[in-house]
Amino acid sequence: MTFQELCNAVMLKATGKATILSPDNAKWKKILGIANLYQNAWLNEPGQKWNSRYDRAYEVGSISDEDAYELDETIEEISTARGDQIYIETEDGNRIKYDLVDYDDLQNYPAGKYCAVVGNNLVFNHTFDEESPEYGGTIFAPVYLGIEELTGKDDDIVVDEDEEVTDEIVEEEINYDDDTVDDDDDEDDLKDLVIMDDGESEDMM
Repeated sequence: MTFQELCNAVMLKATGKATILSPDNAKWKKILGIANLYQNAWLNEPGQKWNSRYDRAYEVGSISDEDAYELDETIEEISTARGDQIYIETEDGNRIKYDLVDYDDLQNYPAGKYCAVVGNNLVFNHTFDEESPEYGGTIFAPVYLGIEELTGKDDDIVVDEDEEVTDEIVEEEINYDDDTVDDDDDEDDLKDLVIMDDGESEDMM
């Protein structure tokens, strides 16, 4: 769901009319700010793993003669779920799998194929050279990506089951009084359009 679609749904429930606000409208801007606030709140809910943020084979980089490779800032976490695997796809198409271990345990694995996240780097338990089958290959990792601030009407609301989230917003928290759509509403009034009670969103994910 895009932000504009969310905005349209909120206004429809608030006013009972199909109202399409434009980006230069004050209400549009206020709802945008509130959506950013709560998108971040949903992102940081304990124990939540959004499928919409998951990429099972995210390209990390290419193997050179180093043992450490910088992770993109967009990566929030490398998944350790059962079945997820870090691997290097060689230039001839083979996949060489590496097990992810805790960074302080990596030194205990001088042999075999292991790696760890150290700071913002993915570090392998050995360096590579031109004789290594992995050399020149591409690193792929199962990751959960972060979210970007909403700025435009076509930006995606990054939540699982976005239609259910929207339904909960408009059914549970909208102030149906006419005052909620007056031009003089302050931000606290507009928050009634999108605020969730604590814990509700967890039930929907």
